[in-house]
Amino acid sequence: KIVTEFLPEPMNQEELENIIKNTINDTNATSIKDMGKIISKVISITNGRADGARISQIVKEQLS
Repeated sequence: KIVTEFLPEPMNQEELENIIKNTINDTNATSIKDMGKIISKVISITNGRADGARISQIVKEQLS
């Protein structure tokens, strides 16, 4: 309970997908090779509000 009190509120799925989609468009990413670049930018944008594994999964889906 105490730990969750200090954690940032998690980002909802739709908001995260929009951020990822915009980041992919902004960076002109076209393939899975761009995945690392996208993930690092999304992590900095979300500022700890989204799990890295979740980000990775969505990026993979959108780049496939």
